[in-house]
Amino acid sequence: MLSLPLTGLSGGERKRASLARGITSGASLLVLDEPTNHLDIEGIGYLKRSLTSRSLGDTALLCVTHDRDFLDTLADEVLELERGELYRYRFTGARGDSVGGGAFGYYISQKAERMERDAVVTRNMKNKLRGELEWIRRQPQARETKQRAREKAFDVLNGEVGRRREIEGVKGKIELKGGSGSRLGSDVVELKGLTVRMGDRVLIDDLNYVFGKRDRVAIVGKNGEGKSTLLRCIIGEADYEGEVKRGETVKIGYYDQKGLRVGDGDENMTLFEFVKREVDNGTGGGGEETRTPLNLLQELNFQKSRFQTPISRLSGGERRQMHYTA
Repeated sequence: MLSLPLTGLSGGERKRASLARGITSGASLLVLDEPTNHLDIEGIGYLKRSLTSRSLGDTALLCVTHDRDFLDTLADEVLELERGELYRYRFTGARGDSVGGGAFGYYISQKAERMERDAVVTRNMKNKLRGELEWIRRQPQARETKQRAREKAFDVLNGEVGRRREIEGVKGKIELKGGSGSRLGSDVVELKGLTVRMGDRVLIDDLNYVFGKRDRVAIVGKNGEGKSTLLRCIIGEADYEGEVKRGETVKIGYYDQKGLRVGDGDENMTLFEFVKREVDNGTGGGGEETRTPLNLLQELNFQKSRFQTPISRLSGGERRQMHYTA
């Protein structure tokens, strides 16, 4: 594979090549953004072994990841960014053998304790706010200096309670409600003699398979074995020999590892404008006719303050969330 051009590698293989460049660069600070995405099990295992304190020596590691086991294995400290606040959790104990037995488990337990403390503080603040509100209602119109100072403190307290209430109202997870969609027959997609070649290499050899209604199928394998290529054959975006037969009522939604690619000029559209267009065109919302852009954005855990944000200014994770609407 050393002689192959990078353009001929799979997404996972290109990720591994990029990681190799970073790990061997001799950097004093190694910054990794979602390093385990698109890696196979073997690749993730090798990466963890390469990033242990013994392997890195004096190199510091800063990593953005949602991989719990990766955090448990490698992290000494977890920094959580939440609603403009940065919380620090430093792990100093012995690591366990299961997920939750290291830095991630420590972070979860400490965050739970912090949230309990915050709940007590918020409750006390609300009780105090009620008392201050009663005091203001009892005062005459004439204002003394002491009264004005107390009213100013009331405004500050009221603003803090409002901020905490807003944080409490933020959903913690994405919940997509399945639409009824169109009527689906018993056979969804049928593969007959599917064969895919890449130069002299045969990625898929004479594959016969029928995907049925309500099937839940996972495709596993090493990087470069042709998993994404198989999906692209099914949706009609790759060259192949044989036959891919799709049911007459089948409507395919595709979420790939590259994320949503918007058209020319769409980068200037706001998040709400894009989702509204997808819903109006009948391509968004999973086929459910009653779904509205507002409902869909709320289900995807987008805050209202982000609705008017141009697509060009969305984060990578937000663009991934937006992909579900297309």
